[in-house]
Amino acid sequence: MKKKLLTVALGSLFFMGMSLESSAFFGKKEEKIVLGFLPTEGSAEFEGFRDGLAAEIEAATGKKVDIRTTDSYEALIDAMLAGEMDLAFSGGNQYIMAKDDSKGKENIEVIFTYGPDGVLEKAGYQGWIATKKDSDLHKDIKKSGIGDDLTPGGKDEIERIKMLKDKRFSFVSSSSSSGFKVPRAILNNTFGSEGTKEIKNKDDFANPQKVNIMDITFSPTGDHQGNINLIYNGGVDAGAFCEGYFVDGVDAKGIEDFYILAKRIVPNGPVWANVDSLGKDNLEKIKVHFDNLSYDKASEAGKQLWTSKGTLLKGKNEKFLLVQDGFYEILRQM
Repeated sequence: MKKKLLTVALGSLFFMGMSLESSAFFGKKEEKIVLGFLPTEGSAEFEGFRDGLAAEIEAATGKKVDIRTTDSYEALIDAMLAGEMDLAFSGGNQYIMAKDDSKGKENIEVIFTYGPDGVLEKAGYQGWIATKKDSDLHKDIKKSGIGDDLTPGGKDEIERIKMLKDKRFSFVSSSSSSGFKVPRAILNNTFGSEGTKEIKNKDDFANPQKVNIMDITFSPTGDHQGNINLIYNGGVDAGAFCEGYFVDGVDAKGIEDFYILAKRIVPNGPVWANVDSLGKDNLEKIKVHFDNLSYDKASEAGKQLWTSKGTLLKGKNEKFLLVQDGFYEILRQM
């Protein structure tokens, strides 16, 4: 009888231990949400932005959020498609690439972006093609008498871009919106089918061996900061980058150290989801929460979204805006 009671007691302790230590045995492991970032947002400068976003997602869902920073744009896309990450904050082009992938058509969904005064039409940032001020290229442009008008596709812009022939040019990454797609569209407008026709296919810009009109490379670090330094330190004659990245690890003080050859407005990057791994219930909670979120309503940690040094929200009047896939259609056309 004592032996039987001992067996029952040990069995009870075993199952109690299982439930206290982990419920993974029953397929109910503690649910976490994994939030991914690009290497561009991986620096210490953006820590407040990362932590603030995670805090408000936790507030929306009641789930613990794990922050993960990828080592490349492509790694973030692959992780999202595989469901290894549930949410990502990135540029619009990474969302488009995942959404248009055969694995992502049904599972990937854009949720929200950010902009001033709650106006979606203002939810954009500047993407540039630039050279360092007083570089040889800048001096040649000034000597040529080409004007400084920055009208997209205008005569001055086209003449400045033509000056890039036989020059060293750097993109950020072939997966970047403002670091590749936008400058590629600008270059193609001048050298492609609408211009001199020296480039037969705009996709050739992703393959430096196929472009013989200039010496094309990509940022050695795969981020905007690396490209800014490459241009500023004379590693290339000109290149692409966007506003907001004059932070840790950048030698230049700001855009005032550069001469802009061309610029475009690029849609602000979104937070997007793998709905299969995130869950529709969590998705809806996040939509409602961020649609109504403001600085005054944010948690103390969430307030970093507006106040931290490297935040992408420019002032307390900026808020998060729900978006549809069509908001990023312009990137598909590029």
